[in-house]
Amino acid sequence: MFNHYKTAVFDVDGTLLNSQHQLLPSTEAAIQRLLDAGIFVMLATGKTFESTRDLRSRLKLETVGVYSQGLVVCDQHGEVLEQVLLDSAVVQACTQLTTEADLDVVAYSGSRLLTPKISDRTNQMVDYHEPMPIVSLDVGQEPINKILLIADQPDLDSLRLQLEQRWQNLATLVQAVPDMLEVVPLNTSKGGTVARVLEDMGRTADSTIAFGDGENDIGMLRWAGLGIAMGNGSRIVQDAADFVTKSNDEDGIAYALNEQNLG
Repeated sequence: MFNHYKTAVFDVDGTLLNSQHQLLPSTEAAIQRLLDAGIFVMLATGKTFESTRDLRSRLKLETVGVYSQGLVVCDQHGEVLEQVLLDSAVVQACTQLTTEADLDVVAYSGSRLLTPKISDRTNQMVDYHEPMPIVSLDVGQEPINKILLIADQPDLDSLRLQLEQRWQNLATLVQAVPDMLEVVPLNTSKGGTVARVLEDMGRTADSTIAFGDGENDIGMLRWAGLGIAMGNGSRIVQDAADFVTKSNDEDGIAYALNEQNLG
């Protein structure tokens, strides 16, 4: 029984996928139950469309999706319907950080990932099913949606405080997974884009369920009529949700749907 819920929105890493970046059979079955019940299922992720192509195929999703932290909206075929670009001055400053600090930079340009230099850190993007970053010495000249700064978490915590002051009128900083800090255009968010896209389709917040685990999911969880945080999410994410389920390694999505009498 699905009560009055007509839409379900899912984050990917840490939510739909387990800690090994795999889709659990129980999660796949839970999504299929939603689809069989006529629920509109949409992905909302910091990842590119390309990185979710296999997942979408396995789940048989043929709907619009929100990608790159809400900066890119694609149709079911991956055609870009709209996108937002990062200020070029911020892009240039991010690439310069590779020589000033012990960190790596990955820039998202549509479905391409660009980097000033390849390293073990940039190579780990493939673990998230993202394409291998391409070396580009002119990242600052490309249309960039967002920048990923990769470093040890203590270094990122310190850097974040500095950059939030430096770029308070140019960009927003958000974190979805450990050791990766994302720099996105000012006044943008995954949750804001999800709300606008669904409202433009005539879908309301109170008829929407949203699942997420990261800081970047808080807006989406608060907007939805039923916001469900994963058990592996941080305390601030769980505090923003209406319900906290089990972790992404413990059949969290299937458990939540059963506990909420939604599947």
